Parts: sequence; C-alpha cells; structure tokens
Amino acid sequence: MSGWDHFQHMADIGVHGFGESLAEAFEQAALTMMAVIADPARVRQDDVVEVVCTAPDRELLLVDWLNAWVYEIATRNMPRRAWTCSSTCPTTSARKRNTFVDGQPRRLFVHRKGTTRAFGPGHPSLPPALRAAGQPVIIGGSMGTASYILAGCEATEVAAFASACHGAGRSMSRNQATRRWQGRAVVDELARRGILIRSPSLRGVAEEAPGAYKDVSAVVDVAAAPGLAKKVARLEPLVCVKG
Repeated sequence: MSGWDHFQHMADIGVHGFGESLAEAFEQAALTMMAVIADPARVRQDDVVEVVCTAPDRELLLVDWLNAWVYEIATRNMPRRAWTCSSTCPTTSARKRNTFVDGQPRRLFVHRKGTTRAFGPGHPSLPPALRAAGQPVIIGGSMGTASYILAGCEATEVAAFASACHGAGRSMSRNQATRRWQGRAVVDELARRGILIRSPSLRGVAEEAPGAYKDVSAVVDVAAAPGLAKKVARLEPLVCVKG
C-alpha cells in the first residue's frame, strides 16, 4: 500500500508520502510535494529525467532527493506526474527497538518526528566516548536567543522512547512573521545586542525573527523537569548566518 497526503504545518505545508518500501515512500514524497503546485492527474508524462542522489543516511537522502526534483521542475519549467525510485541507503529514522510499554517488554518501531534521539547513560548504541554521559541533545533557539546542549537521561527510555525535543519550535507561521517584522529592523536590533546577522534575504531574516519562536528556555525546562534530558550548557549567539 502506498500513497500521499498533505497536512497543516505552522511553518508552511506538511507533505507525507508512504509505501511498503523505502523506494515507494520516496516516490510518494516527491509526488505529494509536486501536488502542492499541480494536480498530478492533470499532468501528462512525456519524458524521463534521471536523478542520482547519495547521502550518509536516509533523512539526508530524502532531502537531497526532493531538492533535486525541485531543481528539475524549476529549471525545466514542468511538473512531473510519476517517479520511480530505487535506493540502497543504509539507515532510517524509524528504528526497531526493545523497550517497555505499561511495564511489559515490547519490540517496536520508533519513528521520531519533531524530536531527537536522547539515549541515557550506558546505552549500548552510544559510542564509548559518550556512553557515560548520555546522548548529546542540541536544542537550537532563534537568532536572538540562547541555544542549549542537553544530555539524554535514563528516564527518557520509558517515558518517551528515548526521545527529547529538538528545538524551540515556531509560535507563528513564516507569513505571519513577515507581516509583523521587517528584516532590516531585525538585523539592526540584533546588532545593537551584539549579534551579527549575515543573510542574502531580508525576508528570510523576518521569517526567522526571534519573536516568531517559542521561549527556548521554557521548552528546555519542560524537557528537563521529567528527566527526558538534563542541561549541560547554555550558548549565547554572536553571529548567525542564514542560507
């Protein structure tokens, strides 16, 4: 069984592709992305375009795959109706693991979306250099707020399948942010605070204005309070380079 759908997402629009194999899921992900701009049923398939992507893991491979098709669609000025994908990539974000549910041992597939892995100290999947401390968890803030480095705790294995938050998260959409802030004003305000911004797009700066994000310290406190991850370091920004 394979297919695709769209879902609401605060930042833009969510695309969801699924299938019985990785190749099918990638094909459907490309199809759902294209369906944002055109109805696939109304697109005629006239030619074949080959794209070859390589990446160290499946998440990065998916990003490269979709970016490659965005480039092809844009440069050739044509949407596509169907994709055929083959893949031999090594890993995936869905992992089969032994864990406990309601006190009973279970073997589950854990798919993390909007979270990050946070193995606690002593976990066998951690490299020897990190095993005593626990999984490093990097929590990015906004351009004008702190970021944090946390470490996974033992409690997170049972409480959240060894997962923790991965960032502050947006409090408003990008379009809302551009209506509220001007990029030049954001750059100047942060410069007065000693934070240098380098970006080719002032609109991009407005989209990423510090006020468009949740309070990262509060988010980290929520993760730390139940023991999902412990605080290790708080980092203050000096320079922010936006792509």
